[in-house]
Amino acid sequence: MTDNPDKAQKNLKYTLLFTFFVIALLTNVIGAVTNILIKEYSLSLGDAGLITLSFFASYGLASLPAGVLAHKYGYKIIYATGVLLMTIGSLFFALVSTFTMLLMMGFIAGIGVTLIQVSINPLVQQAGAKKDYPRNLNLAQSLFGIGSFIAPLVIMQLVAKDIGWRYFYFLIVALSAIVFLSATKIKVQKQTNDAFTIKSILDHFKDVSVISSFIALFFYVGVEMGAAVWLITYLETIRNIDPKIGAYLLSFYWLLLAIGRYLGGHLLKTHTPKTLVTTFSILGAISLALALFGNTTLSIIFLPMVGFSCSVLFPTIYSVTIENQKNGHSVVSGILWTAVIGGAIIPYLIGITADAYGLTVGLSILFLSFLVIFLKGLSIKRTHADVEDAGPDAI
Repeated sequence: MTDNPDKAQKNLKYTLLFTFFVIALLTNVIGAVTNILIKEYSLSLGDAGLITLSFFASYGLASLPAGVLAHKYGYKIIYATGVLLMTIGSLFFALVSTFTMLLMMGFIAGIGVTLIQVSINPLVQQAGAKKDYPRNLNLAQSLFGIGSFIAPLVIMQLVAKDIGWRYFYFLIVALSAIVFLSATKIKVQKQTNDAFTIKSILDHFKDVSVISSFIALFFYVGVEMGAAVWLITYLETIRNIDPKIGAYLLSFYWLLLAIGRYLGGHLLKTHTPKTLVTTFSILGAISLALALFGNTTLSIIFLPMVGFSCSVLFPTIYSVTIENQKNGHSVVSGILWTAVIGGAIIPYLIGITADAYGLTVGLSILFLSFLVIFLKGLSIKRTHADVEDAGPDAI
């Protein structure tokens, strides 16, 4: 009895879409968890910054090795391994009691998510006909946005009902177990990527456009996670806003980012990537300034707007960089994903700066990030004709 290729594609598609939802729950709940752990363990803001550092440091350490391993052993194995590590890390994150062990488990879960991210995006291409790839990718990002939106709300409801935040991670374990079982059954094609070698990596590090994109994305992820991680804590400690309200605003932050990312694809029909990156980085800096130096009402409105401002930056810079390379796309992708380590370092720098000078000053570091992204935007060379040829799917 022969396998039905259409059924196999559908199984792959649904498994990958569900995975995007689950990793969004885990990744973007960190802001709510950080605020809770600060109180539970009496942490300084610098120590609290280690929570994000432990999770996102894995991207910097594991992205390129994951790319090499995926090229050698196949995306399915790396994907399934990543899900298993995410499950194990989440389980023990819920069980361990010391802060040091929490950091270690967060790191393990982070490596799992890194392996998933490196493998899952190429696998989406196999989840349907070539013409369906943009639609499937948009759907995947939409589910990621939904997961990001509901994660803070779920964990705050658990805390409000005295159930405990750790049960959120038991939920992640259950969902991850479903993903793992599904991942073992999917059928994928053998990939034909460019050679992923040390030499190919070093060769691309000599490319100014790749390095400038790496730097810009490093600061971009620093902005995205820096604002998200400290949003609840900032509103509570500086603006005297109840953490429950802060959790709703954090959810709104992720919702606006998802909406902006969806709109970004359509904006590319009429605007160049250069225009989008420069305009949204300016909008982000203005939103941040109003949130930090305006009154409480402005903080409530414009901190979530930072999420909307971030929306188009990563996919636009990433896609333009990939499209401008004649070869070595998988290698360049691995290099660019390594830049996610900015989500580990910059939130940590905000925390230790906040310990010394206050959280308003700490978050002001993000102005530098927006400046770097703006300068990268100015360097993008694609013309309006290029955009029309690429269409909205280029984002």
